[in-house]
Amino acid sequence: AIDAAKGTLLWMFQAAAPILCSPSAGGGIVTFGDESMAAYGVDAKTGAQKWKAQLRGQSFMYFWPVVGEKSGIAVYRTQPVLDFHANLNGFDSWFEKRTGMKRKEHEEARKKDKDWVENRREDVRKEQEAIRDYLKEKPWEQTCTVLDLQTGQEKYVPPVAYTGGAGSTPAPPVLDDARGRGWMVFRTAHSVCDGGYMVRGYTDVGEWDPATGFIRQIRKGKEGWETYHLIG
Repeated sequence: AIDAAKGTLLWMFQAAAPILCSPSAGGGIVTFGDESMAAYGVDAKTGAQKWKAQLRGQSFMYFWPVVGEKSGIAVYRTQPVLDFHANLNGFDSWFEKRTGMKRKEHEEARKKDKDWVENRREDVRKEQEAIRDYLKEKPWEQTCTVLDLQTGQEKYVPPVAYTGGAGSTPAPPVLDDARGRGWMVFRTAHSVCDGGYMVRGYTDVGEWDPATGFIRQIRKGKEGWETYHLIG
């Protein structure tokens, strides 16, 4: 940490491994992750370690933790342990098995139902409860973690299946801390995807509740030019 007015060193913290993500600060805490997959919370004034938490994944690289002072949380996204094809294929099959519908069947059903998102709110919630249970059974597949900002304790398991490209770290969420809401890239069998070569379905963006972790799919139909909202 450097004095903003003078440019002089205020403190230095020695992590256990290289730091490849940007730090974030809030609530008197500076937080970041190193490549031993440890997340740290240090005192913003002194640099003294307040907590350390061991997370899952291969890397924090490219992105940053999202900090909410009012929400009292720090959210981390990590590069998956498994090859990203294995992650995406596994959940593709899981969504199909759970709903009893193939991806093409989902696409055809969405075309016939203009209120697809509204008519499936209840199932999206049940789906997220099922994803949470899945990740508790297979914790090595968890790539989104929510910690208490002051203690480093895990607050809950977010119902977020990995989505990203080339095995990269997924984009972190956006948090509107003052209003207690955010936006998260997530996977759902009820996403909008009507084609696209080498594009995976089931990926969407939703409104995220930082208090519970649950995500509300945004009601947005397919535009005339659009084959998918997001590439998974």
